[in-house]
Amino acid sequence: MTMTEKRTDKKTDSQKSYTITSNEAKEHSTVEIKGEIPFSVLNGFRDLVLTGYKSTVEIDGFRKGKVPEDMVIKHVGEDIILEKMAEEALQAVYPAILAGEKIDAIGQPEIVMTKLEKDNPLEFKIITAIVPEVELPDYKAIAKKAMAEKVEVEVTDADFTTSMEQFQRMLQSQNSPEVNPSIKASTELSRTSSGQEKKDDKKKGEDNPSASSGQEKDEPLPELTDKFVKKMGDFTDVADFKVKLRESLVKEKELQGKESKRLAIAEGLIKDAKVEIPKILIKSEQGKMFGQFKDRLTQSGMELQMYLDQTKKTEEEIRDEMEPESIRRVTFNLALAEIAMKENVTADKDAIEKEVENILAHHKDAQREHVQMYVEDILLNEAVFKFLEEVK
Repeated sequence: MTMTEKRTDKKTDSQKSYTITSNEAKEHSTVEIKGEIPFSVLNGFRDLVLTGYKSTVEIDGFRKGKVPEDMVIKHVGEDIILEKMAEEALQAVYPAILAGEKIDAIGQPEIVMTKLEKDNPLEFKIITAIVPEVELPDYKAIAKKAMAEKVEVEVTDADFTTSMEQFQRMLQSQNSPEVNPSIKASTELSRTSSGQEKKDDKKKGEDNPSASSGQEKDEPLPELTDKFVKKMGDFTDVADFKVKLRESLVKEKELQGKESKRLAIAEGLIKDAKVEIPKILIKSEQGKMFGQFKDRLTQSGMELQMYLDQTKKTEEEIRDEMEPESIRRVTFNLALAEIAMKENVTADKDAIEKEVENILAHHKDAQREHVQMYVEDILLNEAVFKFLEEVK
């Protein structure tokens, strides 16, 4: 149903538990449903409501849970009891309303009782966000164009020399007896080939100019020997180490090329996909981004309040700054989900289960259902990317 459509015909479910008087699409992928629930249905929840109050109401002279019903009613009040009956009835029929109206709702609904009187039908209004319709661009053409771009994977002598020098400097600065050399070697080999060490060196230089000026230039770089590289890891000699370093650099360039093509696909989908995003999805993504931001602060040794004090910003201002990127991310994820549905792309169930168990093994407090959803999303997105990369 489009945003301009409005249905006002009365529709009653087979058990006569509710009647829908209108179902209207609103902006930002929301719908507004109006309806009625017969008083007889509300009255069916009276015993449940009274039982709940009888177990909690305390009156002098009576043990908790033993207060006579008439005294409970007088103590609580008929209006409060009626309102609670209405809440229970709405909670009970809400799933049936969604199913009957074929509404794919997301998030918590806004439910308003517009008329509540004893012996009369309860009139209500429900506003809920729905999974938005996504108008996809020609995603196959976008993918073909991105994949046709040539990416250089050649490792030049300059690349190799720079990485060797970076690795030697890291060895020079990390000769700590507490660190296992083999662990250090495998970690640093990866960081060197990815260029991360270069970024770290630059950052260290900015924070402490003396650290990158005289000391590194004056001290000779340590010479790599067969004996030394054997201690560092699975290397037979210096020549073997150099071969594996070059292989690592090639793999890293290949990975960067793959990621650049995926980024081009993502940008094309974000730019041309048409979707009216519910605000609840934007807020949810902002919440995720803010949580990641706080984690990065903690890892750097800074608390959120310290950051807020230094930048003179509020938490709300930071969240607002994240809104444009959150919209991009939601648009991208919705587009991938729509492609998966259209092309019948699915994630491997065994791979999902294996990754879920792996995460739960390392994060004992994590909730399985949340981990399951997270892994399913990640692996489904990966499956869609692989599909797009193979489009002919």
